[in-house]
Amino acid sequence: MWSRFRVAYDVTLEAAPFKVSGILLLLPSADPYSLTERGTELFLPVFAPVVSVGGVAVRDVPGDAVLMNRSHVRRVNATMRR
Repeated sequence: MWSRFRVAYDVTLEAAPFKVSGILLLLPSADPYSLTERGTELFLPVFAPVVSVGGVAVRDVPGDAVLMNRSHVRRVNATMRR
């Protein structure tokens, strides 16, 4: 139910040596590029994740979601889903 009040973004989060791509749900007022700044939420759930380490895909990844530690995120690439 809470996902009705969120905006979905296709994201790629980089936290060396990991790169996680998937769907991130944020409040309408939140900017996905501000995720590298200090915030109140420590972990970010990334839905439908694809995880890679050094360019090699990790095979044993939960299919529904992974939690990214926001303090380790160094780069964000995001586009709004339609």
